[in-house]
Amino acid sequence: MLIYITLISVLIIAHIISVKTKKNNSYAFLSVVAFIIIIQGMRSFSVGVDLKAYEPIFLTTSVSSFKEIINSHKDEWLFYILNWLVSLVGGNFRTFLFLVSISIFVPLALIILKYSKMPYLSLLLFIYLDFFVFTLSGLRQTMAIGVTLISFIYIKKRKIIPFFVLVTIACLFHKSAFVFFLAYPIYHFRLNKNNYIFLVFIALPLFIFRKEIVTTLGKLYNGFYEVVETGAYNYLLMLIAFFIASLVVLINNDKKENAGLINFLYASIIIQFFAGYSQVVMRFNLYYIIYLILLVPEIVVNLERYSYRFVFETFVILFLGLMFFYKIKGNVMEVYPYTFLARNVNLCLCFIR
Repeated sequence: MLIYITLISVLIIAHIISVKTKKNNSYAFLSVVAFIIIIQGMRSFSVGVDLKAYEPIFLTTSVSSFKEIINSHKDEWLFYILNWLVSLVGGNFRTFLFLVSISIFVPLALIILKYSKMPYLSLLLFIYLDFFVFTLSGLRQTMAIGVTLISFIYIKKRKIIPFFVLVTIACLFHKSAFVFFLAYPIYHFRLNKNNYIFLVFIALPLFIFRKEIVTTLGKLYNGFYEVVETGAYNYLLMLIAFFIASLVVLINNDKKENAGLINFLYASIIIQFFAGYSQVVMRFNLYYIIYLILLVPEIVVNLERYSYRFVFETFVILFLGLMFFYKIKGNVMEVYPYTFLARNVNLCLCFIR
């Protein structure tokens, strides 16, 4: 638990300093990101529920030919090709873990520095909203999310071709990324407060018939799909709370980028309706929920009174922090306790076979 407490503490202190000084030092921020990459890359292979499956994949792929990999993996083959390439240049599974970490945190840092009003708060939200824990386990989708983060730049620039190419590449890591093809029209769809109120009523029948809808769509995605009661409604309530805050604070400030982020949040709420009956749905929603890291700082800086900003910001940091540590202790993703390396690994040889 010490490593998680240390990481959270560093980010909170850095955030407070940046707010007090009203300066965002990009070099200091990138140093924190590099620290996180090291934390991820140097973890024991026991940290992350899926690593026990990914390590054998790496070992099997390393002794396969390029043709065998393509023939064996019709979908998501780019992930396996990267495993093969890392092995080809002499790297091992730890090298690959560093590559995965870089593939998510470099695009994340780029997006945060480019678009966030509060970089450290954005990075803190990335951890609080379960993305950090997820990246310790779900390697394929982590790389897919990293690619879609880069595609967000082209959404904002209204360059649909590079956006389409990048999302296609993301699908070659994890096919769930296809839901992000909708991100371009969703982001640029113009709405006002009255339209959003109307969309709330549109959402009601989707919520009422969510079980029937998720069952039908689930069978289209996977013919062996079965409905599973996940009870994932706390997350839904959090999204709704942020949506209401966005409408109250941001909807009248005429900033197109805020409207696009609110659209993403609305889309994530609709998707989250179905997460109560499907663990797969939550994976789809990661592509949209992640943009809360940009939207929440916008809410904070647009609150008119300092007292409002202080209360809202403090509530977000403390409440979501408590929820984060509570879920860590639950250990569903097997990331607690966090341990560095394996005891029998020689540090000097950990990157080579």
